[in-house]
Amino acid sequence: MRTITKIAKIIGIGFVVTVVLSPLVWVFLTSLKDFKSIMVGKIFFFQPLLDNYTYLLAQEDFLKMLVNSAVVALSTTFVAVAVGVLAAYEIVRYKLIGNLNSFILGWLLLIRMIFPITLAIPLYDLLRSYNLINTRIALVLAYTILNVPYAVWILQTFLRSIPVELEEAAKVDGCSELGAFLRIVLPIVKPGLGVASIFVFIFSWNEFLFALILTSTSKAMTLPVGIARQFQQYFVQWGPMAAAISIFITPIFILALVAQKHLLKGLTFQMLK
Repeated sequence: MRTITKIAKIIGIGFVVTVVLSPLVWVFLTSLKDFKSIMVGKIFFFQPLLDNYTYLLAQEDFLKMLVNSAVVALSTTFVAVAVGVLAAYEIVRYKLIGNLNSFILGWLLLIRMIFPITLAIPLYDLLRSYNLINTRIALVLAYTILNVPYAVWILQTFLRSIPVELEEAAKVDGCSELGAFLRIVLPIVKPGLGVASIFVFIFSWNEFLFALILTSTSKAMTLPVGIARQFQQYFVQWGPMAAAISIFITPIFILALVAQKHLLKGLTFQMLK
């Protein structure tokens, strides 16, 4: 009976993995085909081609959008996690009048649940008044607004597990409040910082709506919008688009492999709390 259960689990896991990975494999194989093979629907080929990749990398706009995506995602991750850990620390350690701590957490959760499209027009008008449209700063600000509530909710769970006595002991030894936070709290909360950073980076890297609304040229446009631009009025560049998607998902795939243990540890820690 145990053998049958084990075989059923293996088959189930294999089916899920196949369903998840098959689109990615199909996109990667498409990126290695020429235009004729793509149009006739040829599945297998004997000689993979790199023409679609060389075509993309030769385009200055594509490289600019790739750099924009990296700069915006990394900047947003740093700002959102830095603001999030400070805000979460204040909410956890300081009790406000009238149970405002719970109200603030609920308000942040509500902001995270709001559909981003409802914030698009107010954000566009606000950023336009400061001449920030079509800049990386505009995207970083927009993404930070969306991701800070998420970072706060993740980090406040980790911070609640840290005994206050550790900080009080550090203060007795001569540490200031800031010193206790930097030397005691941050090292302990590293798993939470890692989890929040990974998720914020992925959300920022994949974001499409605000990048489409707030940018108009390759000066600040990110790669998701650049991939969508492969759809033209009378023609779709399937090969270059598949190559662009393959390049786009590679950093996320590598990040997931490298940070897998830390991510699993952080999520398990959060669920246990």
